[in-house]
Amino acid sequence: MNKQLMEFFRNEKNGLINDKQLEKILDDILYSLENKSDRAWDMRHAILHMAFPDNYEPIISTKHKEQIADTFKERISKEDRDKDIEEQLFQIRQSFEEDYPDTYFNFYLPEIFKQWKETKPGKKQQDGPEKDKTDNEENDTEDPVEEDPQLDELFSLLWRQKQIIL
Repeated sequence: MNKQLMEFFRNEKNGLINDKQLEKILDDILYSLENKSDRAWDMRHAILHMAFPDNYEPIISTKHKEQIADTFKERISKEDRDKDIEEQLFQIRQSFEEDYPDTYFNFYLPEIFKQWKETKPGKKQQDGPEKDKTDNEENDTEDPVEEDPQLDELFSLLWRQKQIIL
């Protein structure tokens, strides 16, 4: 698995990698695995966010990404609704940032979280694994923690510095 990625980085001709190249490399690796797991896809999401934090959400759960995209699909232009989930989430985020200009926005804000958390994804996204019910999904129904202004301030600082992944 790592050989393909390491080979790419060892080749000096490749130079800097862009987000779509890294996405393709990770997808090729994941699709070549015989025993894929949801955790492998979660790591893909984390790596893409760490490498390109402005282009990818700090959300590692494919299920959460699907729920968000499904809940807020009206915020995606009709011609872009067939694009991959990352592009859909980027467009949704942009629309929310217009609605929340003075707020640190993330999809886990209590008023946003409540809207998408109970949504069942309507269709499988092209870039995610086939989903089976796992222990993690069954325990994934907790309500968000009560708001704490000091914790919110710390979280906001970490977010702005790109030091946190949800």
